[in-house]
Amino acid sequence: MMGIHFQNFDYKKDIVKQRSLFTECFPETNGTSIETIDHYFWKFHSGPFTPNSFEYIAIDDESNIIGYYAAIPYPYSINGKPTQVGMVCDVMTGKMARGKGVFTKLGLYSTEMLKTAGIPFTDGFPIRAEVIPGHLKAGWKIVFNLPLYLKVLKVDNLSVFKKVKVLAPFINYPLKWLGYMTSFFSREHSTTIYNQHELNKIEGYDEFFSKWTEGKTTYLEKSIPFLKWRLGAPTKSYQILTIRFENIIVGLAITTMTIKEGVTSLAILDIMIPDSYLNYSKTLHTEIEKLAKRNKAEVVLVMASKFYARKYRFSSNLYLKSPFTFKLIHKYLSDDFSQEILNNSKNWHLMWIDSDDL
Repeated sequence: MMGIHFQNFDYKKDIVKQRSLFTECFPETNGTSIETIDHYFWKFHSGPFTPNSFEYIAIDDESNIIGYYAAIPYPYSINGKPTQVGMVCDVMTGKMARGKGVFTKLGLYSTEMLKTAGIPFTDGFPIRAEVIPGHLKAGWKIVFNLPLYLKVLKVDNLSVFKKVKVLAPFINYPLKWLGYMTSFFSREHSTTIYNQHELNKIEGYDEFFSKWTEGKTTYLEKSIPFLKWRLGAPTKSYQILTIRFENIIVGLAITTMTIKEGVTSLAILDIMIPDSYLNYSKTLHTEIEKLAKRNKAEVVLVMASKFYARKYRFSSNLYLKSPFTFKLIHKYLSDDFSQEILNNSKNWHLMWIDSDDL
């Protein structure tokens, strides 16, 4: 019978083995920068955190890595208290070790180690249904859903229209005019777009972020150092869109181009609009659409809770709730915060920026 042993991961010794397991478990990343050692070092050993990350492995009797479990201590403010939350990512079990309880046992070991390290709770954002049972067995709880919303700009490459291409122009034309019509309702503003290397050039960001946090129970501390790391993955490209009124930032969106299901898409990692400037929601969505069209995107994508989808007026700006849904999951490792606070979707402003995705 195969023995299973758990321990901290020593990247100096076993990085090649870990990358081999990653390639096996996430074949969709083959040939991309995500499977490279450079991406690994950016993700787990360059963040503005202490420590940079937590990494654990399961090995067999011959010291082969058969499982890996990691968490990055994302900085949150919860009820005014600075808190490191263990954002769990890159959890994987080798094909030959599946069905033997490795996933659950490694999860129990890793979260116990995180508890010992003082992490009050962990979070994750799975979309694949097959990973949920293993997390539940390891003591995780499903908190609430985070639907994927989409705004269709063109339908040429959507699967249903690929089969009947003659229909695409009849849909594209009204979509184009709807975009023109909504732009008429934009408020007076100026727009500036920065790339991820120009974060220091965003004048007034700290004041804007402070304004955005007003009234929020829980939020990710999106400081400039954090954003420099989060948007600093090798080969990745981001555009940060700001809208201003009288030179004050009233709305901001972080975006990147991606291919989803064969469709060129503009993905929104984050939208921030302070409560006192919510009447600029349509203006920001209009500028996002313009940016998407300049980048020749056919769809705009965003992950958000239903609460923030309503607050940021997704429906009136022509976003549709897709059939795809992420889930926020937690494992509570302490009693530092009440579950009443942590389980309430109104207390969480969660988007892709809170995860390691994109």
